[in-house]
Amino acid sequence: MSTRTMTRGLSLLATMTLALGLGACGEAGRRTWDIPGVEAPIQARTVEITANEYSFSPNLITVRPGEILLVRLVNTGAMVHGIEFELPAGEVEIDELAAGQTATLNVTAPQEDGSYVFYCPVGNHRELGMTGTLTVSSTTETGTTTTPQPY
Repeated sequence: MSTRTMTRGLSLLATMTLALGLGACGEAGRRTWDIPGVEAPIQARTVEITANEYSFSPNLITVRPGEILLVRLVNTGAMVHGIEFELPAGEVEIDELAAGQTATLNVTAPQEDGSYVFYCPVGNHRELGMTGTLTVSSTTETGTTTTPQPY
């Protein structure tokens, strides 16, 4: 390879690196998503759910259609627990989480209004009442609630 070819290659590489660097930064003083045509990052609502022997708190979650949740599962129980959401697009889950541990899960609410179950997929925990409801509603306020579990 000649010195001239190597110089051209290095010059091209330097130009591309500079262009990519400036393009990624956006305009000075502006966030990238403030520039027309660039969308803002999607904001997820964080919902913390505690898992204990055979219950979730909260066990009722109300969301808007298509809302994105960052579910933070905290296992405050003495045994392994998990969480699984049964949604039209498929199931999303944290399979097993040891006592005292925390894990996160991204959940996108269905576009259709309705009630969708979530439960603990470990052993027979679901049958023992470790369930909850994700309500998707385009007309009500979003939030979380805990209702007493029947024993």
